[in-house]
Amino acid sequence: MVNLNETHIMILIYLLLFRYPHPGSVVLLAGSFSHWTAVPMERNGEGWELIINLKPGLHLYKYVVDGLWYWDYEQPYTEFYGLINNIINVPPPIDCKKLVIIRGVSGSGKTTLAKKYLLKYGSFIFAEADQFMVDSAGNYSFNPKQLTFAHESCAKKVENAMKNEENLIVVSNTSIQYWEMYTYVILAQKYGYDLEFTETDTEWRYNPQVLFEKSNHSVPLETIHRQLENLKNNPTLLSKDMMIERILLTCGFRPTNYRPGLGTLFSKLIYYGFPSTVISEWIEKLKSHLGPERYSL
Repeated sequence: MVNLNETHIMILIYLLLFRYPHPGSVVLLAGSFSHWTAVPMERNGEGWELIINLKPGLHLYKYVVDGLWYWDYEQPYTEFYGLINNIINVPPPIDCKKLVIIRGVSGSGKTTLAKKYLLKYGSFIFAEADQFMVDSAGNYSFNPKQLTFAHESCAKKVENAMKNEENLIVVSNTSIQYWEMYTYVILAQKYGYDLEFTETDTEWRYNPQVLFEKSNHSVPLETIHRQLENLKNNPTLLSKDMMIERILLTCGFRPTNYRPGLGTLFSKLIYYGFPSTVISEWIEKLKSHLGPERYSL
């Protein structure tokens, strides 16, 4: 039997590169996209390759090697009345660079929601602070003392992805309050990314007891109650522009420390490369938002 452990598929927008890296005198590819007519693959080095232009949607396929049919157990597959075929989902095209910010209380299913983007688009850059909560052995270990480092590292991962012009980036932190999303909004504007704000949709997302039981961080029940209250006070708005404006007006400060001087604000905006006209505009908006008694030169 041919070993298919190293069979690879690379998604190239509408083009899919099927690669079969094993010996064979004649290798063909057949699938629902060809009405199961076997199409010859081309030899490339020690393997076989074929590029096919496919429409978005689900497609079934198999390899035909020297007259024998094989399905790849290392790739997604489906079984129907004993008939097994590989299956691949060609995602709809992303017409612009997009940053998705998933919001939700601890234990509400943010990572699960992120995986739905994988099913829809096929691939994306996934970033969350938990990825940087690891011990010396590389195992996940929540440490509240490492929160600042973890969130800074998460933001850096997102910025690096934007520098590489990745089409889709998904951030999955709690992002309960507006100020927590400030850095990501600034990065999106700096690198020209469209923004999408979404919340978890699990049945238990507002149930404190269930959230407490599902949380991976041993978050106290009282903290979950506080998170729910903060989320209620910082809702995801229907208007994306209004959402962005409210986030920018926080200047990235926690509410309890929401007394930024204009010098601090200038430093933040200059650091991210905003022109003086934009800086002046947001200074005036900040003054209006805070009131004259809440800012200082």
